[in-house]
Amino acid sequence: MDSQSGMMNLSLLMSATCLTLLVLSSWSLRTTSIGRSFLAFILVADYSAIFRLSAAQSVLGEEASGLLLMAFDLVMSATILRLACQIANDSAKLGIAIEALLVGIPAAVLLSGDAIMASLWSACAFGFAGVQVTQMPHRSWDGFRMALNTVSALILFPALFSLASIAGAPASLTSPATTISSTILAIGLFLCLPRLGFLSSDRVRHGSVIEAMCDGVLVVDMNDRLVEFNEAAREILELDEDSLSLRHLADVLAHHCDLVELFSGAIDGQSVYSIVQDSEPAEEKTYDLRLSALYDSTGSIRSRVMVLRDISDRIAIEEESRRQSRHVRIVHEVSAAVHEANTIEGGLEAALSLIARAMNYSLGHFLRAGDAAGNGHLVASGIVYTGDREGADSISSDRDLADTLSGADPFADGEHASASRAVVDPRGVHWWKEFGGHPVLTLPLMIGPRLYGVFEFFDSERAEVADSTSEMLEHIGELIGRAVERKLVQEKIRRLAFRDDLTGLPNRQRFNHLLNKAVALSKRADRKIALLFMDLDGFKKVNDTLGHQVGDRLLAEVASRFSEVVRVSDHAGRQHGSDPRASISRLGGDEFTLLLTELQDPAAAALVASRLLATLESPILLNGQELFMSTSIGIAVYPDDGTDSESLLRNADAAMYFAKGRGRNGYQFYSDEMNPSRATAIKIESRLRGAVERDEFEVYYQPILDAESGAIVAAEALLRWPDEERGFIPPDEFIPVAEETGIIVSLGRWVLREACGQAQRWRDELGISLRIGVNVSGYQIREPGMLDMVRSALDDSGVCPDQVELEITESTIMQDDALTVATLRELKELGVGLALDDFGTGYSSLSYLRRFTIDRVKIDRSFVSELTVNSDDASLTGAIIAMAHGLRLKVVAEGVETEGQALFLQQRGCDELQGYLFGRPCPAVEFEDLLRAKPRSFEDLEEVKEDGIRG
Repeated sequence: MDSQSGMMNLSLLMSATCLTLLVLSSWSLRTTSIGRSFLAFILVADYSAIFRLSAAQSVLGEEASGLLLMAFDLVMSATILRLACQIANDSAKLGIAIEALLVGIPAAVLLSGDAIMASLWSACAFGFAGVQVTQMPHRSWDGFRMALNTVSALILFPALFSLASIAGAPASLTSPATTISSTILAIGLFLCLPRLGFLSSDRVRHGSVIEAMCDGVLVVDMNDRLVEFNEAAREILELDEDSLSLRHLADVLAHHCDLVELFSGAIDGQSVYSIVQDSEPAEEKTYDLRLSALYDSTGSIRSRVMVLRDISDRIAIEEESRRQSRHVRIVHEVSAAVHEANTIEGGLEAALSLIARAMNYSLGHFLRAGDAAGNGHLVASGIVYTGDREGADSISSDRDLADTLSGADPFADGEHASASRAVVDPRGVHWWKEFGGHPVLTLPLMIGPRLYGVFEFFDSERAEVADSTSEMLEHIGELIGRAVERKLVQEKIRRLAFRDDLTGLPNRQRFNHLLNKAVALSKRADRKIALLFMDLDGFKKVNDTLGHQVGDRLLAEVASRFSEVVRVSDHAGRQHGSDPRASISRLGGDEFTLLLTELQDPAAAALVASRLLATLESPILLNGQELFMSTSIGIAVYPDDGTDSESLLRNADAAMYFAKGRGRNGYQFYSDEMNPSRATAIKIESRLRGAVERDEFEVYYQPILDAESGAIVAAEALLRWPDEERGFIPPDEFIPVAEETGIIVSLGRWVLREACGQAQRWRDELGISLRIGVNVSGYQIREPGMLDMVRSALDDSGVCPDQVELEITESTIMQDDALTVATLRELKELGVGLALDDFGTGYSSLSYLRRFTIDRVKIDRSFVSELTVNSDDASLTGAIIAMAHGLRLKVVAEGVETEGQALFLQQRGCDELQGYLFGRPCPAVEFEDLLRAKPRSFEDLEEVKEDGIRG
């Protein structure tokens, strides 16, 4: 017996030790309700094992120890039953009735002191707990069922010893066996419960969290039973409190079958769900559905959560935003279409189509006001929209045919060109009735107070237009009206700007446009074109001896004779049978050009040249005098003599000079031998690159004076290239080569930095804030790094941006490409000034002066040189000054060399003067002497200039 008692005590001691270690290991689990129940079980089991030791029993006595062990067994069985109920219901909180039973029954049995009743309660409690555990919600883990059965079996194991005790087994066997089985159960629960998703120290209950959420939340187990939901979900889905009794989702959401289908078999996902709520009036709510899985500590899916977020307001806001965006897009598209159209009719047709498509109207047309005042009846304009209906092609074809027959000039007056369209619509103003249309919208088009026309739209059914849409359409009407008004003015200006006032022929700007277009078309069609460049022989002699009036009349007569001998297809400038003078272009002076398109054989160009020479064989009678004139003609053929408009014009000009050199009054086709400047250009390029590497360039400065005070207010920075053999190489000899080869970029950067640095040094050393002008070529303007180059020069030198003025030529701004426009605009935003150099020698377009916000125009020296002897130059110069001041621009006159010129310009209000009269370009050191000197009168300056010339 002593040996058996020792073994029993040893086993109890080992059980107590194991349970104590479990208590210590599981102490962190006390944060959860299930963890506390588990801790209570192993703690009671530990005490039960300790008090079953013989030493403890001898101290307490048999009666006290028996009562205490009965209490431990009762509490242990109640604890395991409570734990099983929590596991089965997946809930930390049990009902009050269950809690009362778990406390009341063991207490009653303990008070009775009946050992049989105690064993019976323990057997029932353990047995019921073992069965109850198997009812817990299903998990997705593959070994879930086996682990659950293992836990159930371990719980049932102590019940067997309780039954054995009831059956009369000796207490010496059942008592330690109960303790050992409880120890094994505790170890099994410690190992298996975490695998089943319990006893996790970081497990957080979601009840309070989802209740605090504004969104509707439903928690569903893997058996599609509703576990939990919050108040928001109850209101959205009209749930009752009975829904929480683990009812199947199909029963709880019987009136929301779509939600049940979404939950069935799904783990996660997203959808949109709409519910019509019972309210007055009935309101439809839209919810964003998001389904996601909740995982336990083992990575197994514990349950699924569906969140219903009310997005009705967001959808309404998005719809309103889309509506506004749609309106903005329509306004932008219509405005862009009208502005980008080549003609007013094209813009109106595009606007009609865009509005009709945007509003889903089937038909539409534009009616024009019958009289200029806009007070008469409306007439058909031929601008019709029929969508995809039958007849649309025929209308378009009729319009195209009418354009061809009417000879519409895109540069003609807008109203005149529009009038020709009225005849192409045979249906009149009521053609839409044939399609069964009904008027749905009328949109007047106003130009100021005058009605220009009306857009009318038709559809198969009448429909009301929303107020916001009406406001948008009215805004579109205003935009179209302003665009049409602007185009009418622009077309009138263009018609005047593209014609030579003296001869009525297209001018240089118009010719360049036509030449570029002809080259592009010929490139696509793989055709030849010929460019004839004509220069009158001896015209300067006639102009100088007989006067400018006779010279002007001579040019007009020559232009008339040239135009009479040219066939219709000889010039893109001649549009469909219009004035034959459009066949010839006058570039300026006595230079004319002729563009032969659709050329089959270059010999045809020789035939046309012969006809042009022949037309000048008869004398020209002017003021009773017979004048015999001739012309020299150079011919360049695309693509043989040039693949772009610039090279074609240059080579035709070279051929013309070759024809003059051969005796004049003839024509000559271009050949490579006619352009010896190419070899010279190659030589200059080689030397230019070496000069850049050796830093051989210098910057000279020429003073610019205030016309009133005579004080120096600015300086123009000029690049000089000193050469050991030739001295200073003229800029017009190496600058074109630098531009062609790209060297101009580095040269321009160097000049700008030198000029900015010098301006800042004068300010620091002399206290003089001087404006510095720097010439910039079109090549530099179109260089992507131009803006960074200017900004770097300003930052490095510290000079104020308003002290720097970039001088550009008219040909630069006439490029009118996106990069040029953007660069000039950004330069203005940077704060530097812009001056238009050599004004009057190019295109002199007022629209470009306004568009590019030029600060200053510089009158070319060719006008200034003959101010006092040529009345035409004097009148033109005065007009330029007045025009510039009218546009709030400053005027600088270049090439002032005499006192008379200076006084004339001063009297005409010229702001600033520049020329040899005030000082030649000089190095910075010499320029400082000019800055230190006191301003002198024009008479003194004239004497200084004459002394310098004599010296």
